[in-house]
Amino acid sequence: MGREGKEIVVAESSSQVHQNASLLDHQDCGFVAESAANDCERAGGNSVDRDAALAQIAMEKKFAYIKAWEDSEKSKADNKACKKLYAVEAWENIRRACIEVELKQIEEHFEKKRAAYEEIMKNKMADIHRSAEEKRAAVVAKKEEDKLRLEAAAEKFRVTGNAPKVT
Repeated sequence: MGREGKEIVVAESSSQVHQNASLLDHQDCGFVAESAANDCERAGGNSVDRDAALAQIAMEKKFAYIKAWEDSEKSKADNKACKKLYAVEAWENIRRACIEVELKQIEEHFEKKRAAYEEIMKNKMADIHRSAEEKRAAVVAKKEEDKLRLEAAAEKFRVTGNAPKVT
């Protein structure tokens, strides 16, 4: 900006006009204050030209202040918008983190439930395997019992000489 702290005072003479005109920051404003002061000096210090030059300088000063105000307000608006954008981003990050924590809690809850159901299913499978072993043992025992019974019946038929009935 470069204009802060610089104050231009309406000059009493053309030399003061030239000195004060050089205080303006000409690059931002797009005007040439020195040329108005130089024109005034070349004209020989005519009061009409001097008044016109002073009016020109005063107008340029106003435009410079307006431009500085505009730049300042734009900068404020940009900074305010930037602050709000950062606030929105922070809000989003906080909400996202909360959701991720909640999701992890839900995943842990379901992982515990899955582990509990897995344990229940393993116990059921062990019960089924145990029952199957018991049934196999019962079938094998029944088979052995039937074999012994048939052998006893066959021995009885051999001793008595009777033939078994065919069913």
